[in-house]
Formats: sequence, structure tokens, C-alpha cells
Amino acid sequence: VLFRSAATTTPAIINIGERTQNLFIQALAWPTSNGVAATTPMLAVGGERIMELIGNGDVVSWGGNQYGELGDYTHLGSTNPVHVVGLTNIIKIASGLNCSLAVDADGKLWAWGDNQIGQLGNGNTDSTNLPVPVLGMSNVVAIAANEMPDQVGDPLAVKADGTIWAWGGGLGSVPTQIARSEERRVGKECR
Repeated sequence: VLFRSAATTTPAIINIGERTQNLFIQALAWPTSNGVAATTPMLAVGGERIMELIGNGDVVSWGGNQYGELGDYTHLGSTNPVHVVGLTNIIKIASGLNCSLAVDADGKLWAWGDNQIGQLGNGNTDSTNLPVPVLGMSNVVAIAANEMPDQVGDPLAVKADGTIWAWGGGLGSVPTQIARSEERRVGKECR
């Protein structure tokens, strides 16, 4: 996947990095206004796509799109960044195997893509190519999405009050508060 900068708020390629998860990740330099970006830019890689939070709080994505995980109202993959429809003022992103998550500046959590096992947390199992609110998820301060093919499901969110919430897979399609002592494997194990 090659990145092509679409606007001045998007980073420019400065060199090519390592191959990760069948995607080529590139070292990027983000432009700033007076030395400070409006939103801290970040990348999230999952499945066959890359998501990028750009400096103005918008999200772009590119790569595979079988389940609508690019969030652009299509199921067509793209080698160029496409804007995720309907999201503004985003401050955090996470990318699971075939679903995507974003938190806006108000702490509201959004999800889109594959929902076969309820991993969008919207009370059903219908996949969607547009962001939908995750039920009951306000005041969210941290998110994680599972990208392990053998353990699909269980996205996690932490609210400002310190409570931890999970959904998808055996937990169903509605977020459930989990105990801090309850073990959850999300993403890759670090050793």
C-alpha cells in the first residue's frame, strides 16, 4: 500500500519503513501550525488496512474494505486515503481485524466494519460501512481493538471513571462492564 498525501494537513512520506501485517508502513512527517498539530496524529493498522487520524480531527483510511471497514460508504478497497464519512473532532483511533473504532472530543465512541459477532457494540450483528455509535459509550478515554484472527471480537474501552467495557464474541453485541481482574487478550501479546 502506498500513501499519497491528499492535503497539507496530511503527512508527507520521508522514507519507507518495515513490512508489518502484509502492509508497508512508512515513516511520516506531520505538518504543524505554529509548531503544534491541532490533534495528535496517529496511525492504526489492522487486517488489510491503515487508518490515520490527521491533524484536524478527521480520519482517513486505505486498504481492504470487504466489510466496510474503511468507513467510506462503500465496500471497495482503496490504495489512496479516503475520508471516513461523518466523523469530526476525533482524538483516538483503533483498528481491529475487520472493524474500526474512533473516539471524538466529547468522549463518544464510534465503530464501523465487520459486525458478525457484535464487535461494533451497537446491539445487532449487521456490518456497516459507516460509523455508528457504540451503545452507552460516553466519556471514553482509551480504546483497543483485537486484530488476532483466532480471537475475533472483544474490543475494549475505558471510561473516564476508570470502568472497563468489552463487547463482541461471547459477550454479545452490547458493551458489558468487566471486572479489572478479568483477563482479556486484545491485539498482539507482548513478550
